[in-house]
Formats: sequence, structure tokens, C-alpha cells
Amino acid sequence: MRYRSAWLVLVALLALGCEEDVVAVLGTDVQYSLYGVLNPLADSQSVRVYPIRETLVPEEDPELVAEVRSVDLNTGEERVWRQTVVVDRDGGFGYIYRAPFRAEYGHQYRITVAGPDGGEAEATVEVPGESTIAMGTPILSRDVVAPIVLSGPVTNLIRIELTYFVQYSIGFITGNVPNIVGDTLVVPFEGRFTQRSNELIVPVDLSAAFDAIRAEILNGVSFDQTYGISLLALRFDAVVANAAWQPPGGDFNPLVLIQPGTMSNVEGGFGFIGAGYRVSLTWAPPADVADEAGFRPFGR
Repeated sequence: MRYRSAWLVLVALLALGCEEDVVAVLGTDVQYSLYGVLNPLADSQSVRVYPIRETLVPEEDPELVAEVRSVDLNTGEERVWRQTVVVDRDGGFGYIYRAPFRAEYGHQYRITVAGPDGGEAEATVEVPGESTIAMGTPILSRDVVAPIVLSGPVTNLIRIELTYFVQYSIGFITGNVPNIVGDTLVVPFEGRFTQRSNELIVPVDLSAAFDAIRAEILNGVSFDQTYGISLLALRFDAVVANAAWQPPGGDFNPLVLIQPGTMSNVEGGFGFIGAGYRVSLTWAPPADVADEAGFRPFGR
């Protein structure tokens, strides 16, 4: 149940893209691949530029003679991004361009890379609107569902993670005093979120989570099932992403996405520039909700 965050996919693309991207696009007239994320919560933005060359041999000159510019299509504000050169694990040079600004919620940006010979690639990126997150009223029925409610112009969520903080007994210390241990378990979200008016609702199935957590604990240790499992808290993490961040089939495997054209919004080039920001909520379930879902109410 512990798994890698989908928010790291573009980081993986940045690490892998130099080799795979060059191999896949040799023989084309395209000169650049771009990867990055615009984040309205960050004080600076960055994109990585891959020059497409007809050789896999690292260049001796570490400088990429290309300019990256952005324009806020809502305000007209333009910026020139500054280049930083990094050395990849294979000894080749990587080119990261940065600009010190906060991407505005709901704004569109056009990011352009241009070379001295006229070669150019650009991407238009829309930053999702600002949202708030809160816990809705739990539904106590055959399955206990705790709804997470995001209010605002949210249409796309990725990297949904549900982290459960639990306690259980692995026996007794002395006499009838249980030997309590704590654990942190990540259970994948397997449901579907729904849109209602200006709200996006993520239904968290606590009953199914209890079954998955119990199976995970039983697979690792021998615990006292008569004592049960206490649910101290649940943490919900996700990324509010722009609508373009939709990989085919929902597969965020970087080895799939690195293939040119699989998920791209770059014109005159390859790659993908997304936009999004993290949201998080930690919630301690009431005793009756935890009990109905199968957990031992904390403190009892």
C-alpha cells in the first residue's frame, strides 16, 4: 500500500528524458523538448529544456544558446527566464530555466524557448483556480464514507494519497497491559470523485480502508485482533491540476509518458508543461464513525 507519489512523475521525466527523448525524436526538425510545472504556491517557477541533437555524445560546451520567455496572457506581463546548467548522471549537461514569480491562480501563461537560428517551441499552460478543502459529513450506511470536499474551480485531481495513522496491540507488556504500537499506512484511493456545482467531492471509504489496513498489518506482524485497530487520524493529500494533465488511460508511469506525443502540450517541440498545487487535510474521525467502519475508537 506504500507507493510513489504521482506528483513526482515530472521529476522522473526530467531525470529520464535526456536519453529517451533524444533517441525517440532523432531525424525530426524539432529542436527542443520542455518539461515543467507551474505552481501558484511556489515563489519561483522552472522548466527544463532538452536540445534535440543528432548525437547522444554529451556536448563539450555546457551553455545552451537559447532564450526562454513567458507571458501572462491575462495581464500581458513578460519575463525572461535565467538558465542554470546541471550535470546529469551520464555526464551530459542539463538546462533548467527559472524565473522568480508566483504563477497566478486561473491565469494562462505562454512559455517559449527560442534558439539563435529561429528554432522555437512553446506551450500554453492554464493554472487551475484557487480552492479550499474541508471534511464533509460522514455517511454511516453499509459502508462508512467520509467525503473530502474541495470548493472552487477544481476539475482535475491527481496524486490522491490517503495516509492512515493507526495503533494496535502486538501482545501484552505485563499482565493485561497491551503492548501498543503505532503505524502509518498509505491506502490507494480507488474510488471516483464527483463534481457538484462548484464543489469536487472525494468519497473516502473508511470501511474498505479498515479491511485493507487489517490485511496489511496481518501480513507483517502478529497483532491482538481482540484489541482491534485504532484510527487516530486520516490525512488526505492531492494535487489540484489543470485539465491538460490527463495521461492516456490514467497511467502516470514516466517510462510511458516520456514517449514523444503521449501527453504533450508543446507546439513546435515535445514534452509537457503542467500546472497545479498541493492540497492537504488531516482529520480525526469521531468515535462513532471509527466504530461503524470497524476501527476501535481511539481512547477506548
